[in-house]
Amino acid sequence: ATDDGQVVYFTISIRSDSDIKYPMDLKTMTDRLEAKYYSAVRLFEADMKRIFTNCRLYNQPGTEYCRCASVLEKYFQE
Repeated sequence: ATDDGQVVYFTISIRSDSDIKYPMDLKTMTDRLEAKYYSAVRLFEADMKRIFTNCRLYNQPGTEYCRCASVLEKYFQE
């Protein structure tokens, strides 16, 4: 409810993990680092780029998630 007591409704689109063909997350990347999976920098970069791509695929443009992905991606590219 808002400050004046009005009820606010949100439409939420429920999506499943199957919407993401190649899932990736920072926990998996941490595990891969510890397991010395990344034999080349390009493999690490590919997983990071996959996170940004998946974020934009799964979330609507303009959401906090997409904005955060863009900020993180900017720092990653520097």
